[in-house]
Amino acid sequence: MGLPPFSQYRVCLRHLIVPGSYGQKYTIFWLFVVYEMLRNIPFFACLRHGPRGILLPHCIPIRNVLYNRQHDLPGSPVPGEKNKTIPLSRAGAGGKDPGPEERPSSDGVMKTDLLLDVGGTGIKGAACPCGGTPGPILEFPAMSNAPRDALLAHFSGILRTLAGEQAVGRIAMAFPGPFDYALGIPRMRGLAKYESLYGVALPEALEARGVSAEGWAFINDVSAYALGACAALPPSHRALAVCLGTGAGSAFLLDGKLCTDPAEGIPENGWIYALPYRESILDNFLSDRGIRALSRRMLGKECSPLELNQAQPLYDPVWQAFGQDLLDGLKPVLCAFRPSDLVLGGKISLAWERFGAPLSTYCASMGIRLRVVPNTSEHVLHGLQRFLASV
Repeated sequence: MGLPPFSQYRVCLRHLIVPGSYGQKYTIFWLFVVYEMLRNIPFFACLRHGPRGILLPHCIPIRNVLYNRQHDLPGSPVPGEKNKTIPLSRAGAGGKDPGPEERPSSDGVMKTDLLLDVGGTGIKGAACPCGGTPGPILEFPAMSNAPRDALLAHFSGILRTLAGEQAVGRIAMAFPGPFDYALGIPRMRGLAKYESLYGVALPEALEARGVSAEGWAFINDVSAYALGACAALPPSHRALAVCLGTGAGSAFLLDGKLCTDPAEGIPENGWIYALPYRESILDNFLSDRGIRALSRRMLGKECSPLELNQAQPLYDPVWQAFGQDLLDGLKPVLCAFRPSDLVLGGKISLAWERFGAPLSTYCASMGIRLRVVPNTSEHVLHGLQRFLASV
């Protein structure tokens, strides 16, 4: 009986060249391997260079090949635009990893956790195999205004793509609010995103569409960002994380753990977006629409943050006004919570050099360590890892 095509195996070649002799049966096996390599020329296109030599993606030891045959076929792709791949750097996502333990099932199959950062304009996800080493970040279209059934089919397709042929352990999702995180039920209305999922229990709805998992976990997207971006801070600290994007998201950490205790000077739920500011609330100023409103008033035309983040002196007054709003809006929060660290992220933070001077000066005078960490999704996914390790 011949061996199946070698391209259907995931092999780590370093296990083929080892000291000593394995005996005649292994010599015969090596001959089969060489034969299959030569017979399946496309195999060579799959090779890549890794830290330990030439490896195949998702390699497993050669000694396990006969018992753990796996196919290199991805899951069903999600219809629509082509998925983009972004490498995930664990160290860049905030330092130490939580080191989740391997979770074999009763039949000895190792499990893989699936992580999703669900945003209004895009969804990013990664798979964390048995040892906790995350795969690349895959980016998918959000389809946030699609009907309910189309969205649920979209989510189930994304999860199947991330899982591939691997056995799924737990699924963790970071969602913006309003959201019932204990039950996995979106409560968003009037926000032009995922409104068709209002009141839908996502675990039950996705399991009904063939997505099975050992457990489900949901967390606010900015809370996950805070856990990831602040992972490298000293064990004893008070940290405030603020994401500037479509809104002003926030999360508070006390000694590395999420905290919403009002006695610590934290607003309700740890959310600053609804705090009063001028004639309105902070969310209408420290956000994309806040910058657009400033551009209409000061330039006579509406411009997005991306358009304004160009090297044109004409746009400087808009950024200066936004920077002053950022300081004036955050100052009461900083005075009440007294953080040792302030971390800023979100797409608007990419233009930090244009508006950050007032807040930087204030933090320096108050002894607050200020860090700008704009690669938000990478830290959200790292935060999801830490979140799963704690539940």
